[in-house]
Amino acid sequence: MIHKLRFLIPDALKQRLLYPGYFWSFIQSKFEKAFSGGTEIISAGYKNEFGGYFNLPIGNASGDVLFHGSDQDACSWPPKGALAICLSEHGKKDARTIAFSHAWNWQQGAFLRWYSDDLICFNDFDGDKGTYCFKIIDKLGSVVRQVDYPLGAVDSSGNVGVSYSFERLAILRKDYGYFAKDLSNEKEILTDPIAFRLVDLQSGDSFQSIFFDELRKLFGIHPENDKVNHFEFSPDGKKVAYLYRYWVDQVKITKMMVFDLEKKSHTVIGDERFYSHFCWMDNEQILVFGQLERENKFFIIDCRTSRKFVPDFFVPPHDSHPSKKTGRLVVFDSYPSFFRKSNVLVVNREKGTSMSIGKSVHHPTFRGVNRVDHHPRLSEDEQRVYIDVPQGRERKFGVIHL
Repeated sequence: MIHKLRFLIPDALKQRLLYPGYFWSFIQSKFEKAFSGGTEIISAGYKNEFGGYFNLPIGNASGDVLFHGSDQDACSWPPKGALAICLSEHGKKDARTIAFSHAWNWQQGAFLRWYSDDLICFNDFDGDKGTYCFKIIDKLGSVVRQVDYPLGAVDSSGNVGVSYSFERLAILRKDYGYFAKDLSNEKEILTDPIAFRLVDLQSGDSFQSIFFDELRKLFGIHPENDKVNHFEFSPDGKKVAYLYRYWVDQVKITKMMVFDLEKKSHTVIGDERFYSHFCWMDNEQILVFGQLERENKFFIIDCRTSRKFVPDFFVPPHDSHPSKKTGRLVVFDSYPSFFRKSNVLVVNREKGTSMSIGKSVHHPTFRGVNRVDHHPRLSEDEQRVYIDVPQGRERKFGVIHL
C-alpha cells in the first residue's frame, strides 16, 4: 500500500521526509566500523569524483584505474560542461587528469573504460561537427583514434561497438542521456527510426542498423516513446544483451533482448514486464534482476534454452548492480533504504559465502537523476572492489581491498 501511495506524495515533501532517517543513520554510522572502515578514497583533487557505470572495466591488468572528476555541485542538472577524465596509476601516489569530456551524466559518466591495457576510451562531444563521438587515447591523453558515433558497449576484442541515441535518452530517460547538444528538435529525435547501430571500431563505420520497427513487430506494439539501453556484450563478443523499454496504457514495460551478431537475429529472452540490471555469467547465461513467476528477483536466463532458474549461490532479494570478472566472485550493491543506508556485498561462489564489505549513508539530496549508486566493479585480479560513495553532499570514488 505504501509503495503505491508514494506516487501521490509531492517530491519536495518526499525529500523532507527522508531527513529524520538520514540523521539517525548518520549518527549511528559514527559508532559502527562498517560505515567508516574499508573504503580508500582515490582522488585527483576534484570536489566530486566517480567511476561511472557498473559494467565498464575501469581497472586494467596493471592495477591502474580510471575515474571522472568535476567541481560542479554534486546535484547540478543537467550535467553539462567539462568532465575530467582521471587516471590513477598503480604504485603512484597522485592521480592525474588526462582529458576532458563534454558528453556525460552522473550515472554512467562518459562511458569511460579501458580499451586495452594501455589505451583508454570514452564518449565526447565534437564541437566542430556538432555530434557526439567516441575517443581512444593513450595514458598521456593523446588521441589515438576518433569514431564519429558515441558508444554504449564495446566487445572484448575492441573491434565492435554499439551506438544508440543519447539525445533520445536525454528526453525519455534523463539519467542516461547527454546534454551538450540542443534538444529543441524533440520531434525529430523521437522519430529517428534507428534503435541502435553496430560499429566497426577499426574503420569507424556503422555496418548494421537495427530499427525500432523490427522490435515493435516482435511484440505487436506501436508505442510512441520506446527506447533501448543497458547494452553488454557476451564475453566472446558473439552476442549483445540489452533492454527494450516502452509504455503501453501508462504502464512501463521492459523486455530482455539478445542480438546474435553472427545470425543477425533477435531473441526475446525475457518476455515478462520488468527487467533491470544484469551481467553475463558466461557466453550463454545471464544473471538478471527481473520478473520471474510474478515476483521480482535475481535469476539466471540461459540464452540457448530460455531456461530460467534461481542460482545456487546467494543473491540479494532486491535490485542491484551485479558485476563479476572470472565468476568466482560476484559483487552487488543496494539502493539506499528509507533510513538512507546502503550496502556493498561480495559473494564467493566457490566457498558459498557472502560478506558485506562496506556501508554508506546517503544525503537526502542524492535522489532520482542525482542519486549516488555504488556501481561496484572488481579489479582484474579480484583483489579489490572499486565503488562510488556519497560523502556528505559530495560524490567520492574509492577502492575496498578484499
